[in-house]
Amino acid sequence: MKKILVTCVGFLAISVSFAQGWVLKDTLFQAKYEGSFFLNQQYGWMFGEYSGANGPRLVKTVDAGETWQNITANLPDVNVNITDVHFTSPTNGFVSTDEGSILYTNNGGNSWTATTGIPAGVGVNEIHFLDNTNAFALLQVANGSDRVYKSTDGGFTWISYSNGTQSGWQYNMNLITSRNNTILMASGSNNSTYRSFDGGVTWEFGALPVTSVLQDIELISDTSAVVTSDNIFVTIDSLQSVVLNNDVNGFCGSIGFDSPTRWMIPTYGGSVMTVNDIWLTQDGGFSWTNYPLTVPSEMLFFQTFTIGFEDTESPILGGFSVRTTSQGTNGFGTIFKWDPNASSVGLVEGENDYFNVYPNPATSILTLENLSSANIRILDNFGKVVLSITNSQTPEISVASFANGMYFVEVEQEGVVRTARFVKN
Repeated sequence: MKKILVTCVGFLAISVSFAQGWVLKDTLFQAKYEGSFFLNQQYGWMFGEYSGANGPRLVKTVDAGETWQNITANLPDVNVNITDVHFTSPTNGFVSTDEGSILYTNNGGNSWTATTGIPAGVGVNEIHFLDNTNAFALLQVANGSDRVYKSTDGGFTWISYSNGTQSGWQYNMNLITSRNNTILMASGSNNSTYRSFDGGVTWEFGALPVTSVLQDIELISDTSAVVTSDNIFVTIDSLQSVVLNNDVNGFCGSIGFDSPTRWMIPTYGGSVMTVNDIWLTQDGGFSWTNYPLTVPSEMLFFQTFTIGFEDTESPILGGFSVRTTSQGTNGFGTIFKWDPNASSVGLVEGENDYFNVYPNPATSILTLENLSSANIRILDNFGKVVLSITNSQTPEISVASFANGMYFVEVEQEGVVRTARFVKN
């Protein structure tokens, strides 16, 4: 049975203590983290807008979210806001900005080079890689023919992409998700959608029957998805219709997932009196159980905008808080990490100890770092076991016969189960 875990905002008085299991991990940068990307258990990035002079738009962790480094100063223009991040390795990655650029680094963010094709001065809402070669960029423009750009060389060059319809792209798209050959695009402002079931060759236009502004969509299967706005919705027909969930009250934001069994959605809202809630589902999103996430007393309020996973047991929340410190009362980028050694509300099933898998994505051979004498299981994105090895003595596993997609590696050593995820291309 599939479990999904989410967090949403309610309008209640805040508590003066930490929520069970959540530990503050930020360094008081004046910023607002609105998105995140985690490559593996060690490497992750938070990004968004500045909130004060010289506030960072881009920070990274190399130690599983324990500490964070501001790498904004390495960008060609430190005054832009980062709208999306995608890395293929600890050194190679892309960022998009609200000033019309997609930048590339091959040294972990120490320097950046502009890719070609994106119009100057036009903001990029989101970049989305279907695989290592094909990617989409969703732009903030008025001209319908130039709202979506595509790259077929791994993100280095971009060209205007037509959906093949007479009217072109009728609205600005700012949300995109894909799974196998299914691609869903949506406009958060008017809830219009485009659906492709053949990898982007042909498209269908529709309007999602939701009256509030969309925050995110994420495919569970080729036809099922979770949708967030001022509530949580589930669709089983590729966004042609949705089922409203009545358990959740409050604004729900971007969706993150850690495994086939757990999903999370962070808080999104504008109230200065918020409780960040964790919602758990065990029936694919049709019913939910709530666990509150409270904040420390020095925070006047906290808003969560993004969720990332450095491994399947340690979700990391990024957002914005106003608090009083020795520097005065200011707004700060704020990061919480789930600590399995703190009091648990049911997230943790085993000890949290990360390990690396590489290369990621993998084509033929997957290497498990620091592995000896372990029981190994590999699960697909539906939780089906596709490979099981007892008492493995080798760190290398052949994945050449696996279908393309996301997989999860479970390693059991001395009674401790650890999990990592990888993509097969």
